[in-house]
Amino acid sequence: CEVVTTCIGQRGNVDGIQNDEVNIADLTYLVAYLFVGGPPPPSLEETDVNADGDINIADLTYLVDYLFTGGPPPELCP
Repeated sequence: CEVVTTCIGQRGNVDGIQNDEVNIADLTYLVAYLFVGGPPPPSLEETDVNADGDINIADLTYLVDYLFTGGPPPELCP
């Protein structure tokens, strides 16, 4: 699996499925990557959900907020 460092779609598309919406599969992928040694995401920038330059629990929190409590959507890539 090649890891891409550029953002070509929407932040939050952690599983990297092209033309896919941000959904529970992305959340599951991020949890596996962060906590149980899951594979790296296809695009590190798309995985940086909150666009702060790091991939960590803050991205997970942002994604949960968006998916379940009406939080703001992740930004589109520049």
